[in-house]
Amino acid sequence: AADSGATWFAIKAHSSADPKAGSALVIFDKVGSTYKVVMTVYADEPIPKIAVDKHGYVTPADPSQKVGALAPDQLSKSYEDFFETGGKTAGKTFAATESTKGSTDVYKEGVGDDLEGYATEKFFAKVPAHPKVYALKLENGGVVALFPTAHTSEVMLKPRYMSGFDITPGPTESVYNNTRRDVVTDEFEGQALAVLNPKARPWVTGIEYRMVNSR
Repeated sequence: AADSGATWFAIKAHSSADPKAGSALVIFDKVGSTYKVVMTVYADEPIPKIAVDKHGYVTPADPSQKVGALAPDQLSKSYEDFFETGGKTAGKTFAATESTKGSTDVYKEGVGDDLEGYATEKFFAKVPAHPKVYALKLENGGVVALFPTAHTSEVMLKPRYMSGFDITPGPTESVYNNTRRDVVTDEFEGQALAVLNPKARPWVTGIEYRMVNSR
């Protein structure tokens, strides 16, 4: 609705190229004098029914308002715990889903076979480059939120190997910096879809990351 105060609108869509991809929420926000796609997240599960008012308009939700354990704008910082600790602290706030399992697996995999025993990997949560969160009220009293999230990965040779070895960047890392080095720092930006319910744990049902820098 025009009087909602929102500068954005959402479209529920499907992929014609991949019918098995499920539903996606696409967010268009006003950038300058025009609207642009700013987020697109495919959900692993059906998206719950979004609430509409008596005129048929969807209702934006306040991203800073808690719905159960978290507010939509608290999701990113808490979710990054899956990478930092494997979900041992803030990650316990979330329900177990395919998304949380995949993120925990990244933490568990570590540096991989080539560097096993020679290097360590640590993840550090960071503020997303574009931190705006988009949220809509659901028919069941909950909220569906699309939120940006980000982290840095640091792969570092153990001190005893630094004088004689270097880490060779992978193909994606080499796009940004192909220099062999003792420490490889990669930056990732992500976007995710979560369902929040007053009586249940937050449910992240779609997430993806892309590397945006390596040094």
